[in-house]
Amino acid sequence: MLKQMITKLEKFPPIIRALSIFIGFGLLSLLAFKIGEFVGRLIYDILH
Repeated sequence: MLKQMITKLEKFPPIIRALSIFIGFGLLSLLAFKIGEFVGRLIYDILH
């Protein structure tokens, strides 16, 4: 699935490609942060 996305991105100009990758990583890191926060709170509740 990721390979298909990359091959689709190769048709676009480099600037759009860079932007989409940047936005993608931004969303992923935001999601990871939210999950981490949730898990951290869960662990904190269990330990205390």
